[in-house]
Amino acid sequence: MQPDGVVTSVLPPLTSSGRATIATSIVVLAVAVVFVGMRVWARVMRKVSPFHVEDILCYLALLLHIERFSQTVFIAQILYALVLGFAKLSIATNFQRVFFTRGFRMAAYASMALSIAWMLQTILIGLLICQPVNLNWSPTARGSCGNQTAAFTSVSVVDILTDVVLLVLPIRPLMDLRVRKAQKVALAVIFSGGFM
Repeated sequence: MQPDGVVTSVLPPLTSSGRATIATSIVVLAVAVVFVGMRVWARVMRKVSPFHVEDILCYLALLLHIERFSQTVFIAQILYALVLGFAKLSIATNFQRVFFTRGFRMAAYASMALSIAWMLQTILIGLLICQPVNLNWSPTARGSCGNQTAAFTSVSVVDILTDVVLLVLPIRPLMDLRVRKAQKVALAVIFSGGFM
């Protein structure tokens, strides 16, 4: 009989917060698959090719999200940046297809540049914050890490900033549309659905 507190399996026991994290990941993955499936279905029903640039970026985001689900925490951080980055690029590219004024295109390009910068920031912090890199996952590795709190806070701040930019970007063109207010609200809800 093993004494209390001794872990005999290869994997540590799962805590309640660990179970909640896994459950949340499964639900988010399922919702992402449903939304991408609805996107493809809508394209096919309207006889529009489901292989525009924004569609391919969306599919990449989903594939990388599925890959992220099955990887370790360290790899997941890099994949997380790619998943969200491709999703944000897909949204900005889709906006460019819908709202095609010169000023809007410039704003969309700026949001795409900000999203790419965020992707690179997240990946580089993940790769460089601890030296050697295996210090991220190996409890026996020797080395040192930089200020992870400051680094990951900066990643979160830029992530939120890009989300706000993409959320606000279509508001002005939507308000300028010559349609009923109810239709404007419906369009705003549809566009904000991309952030799910």
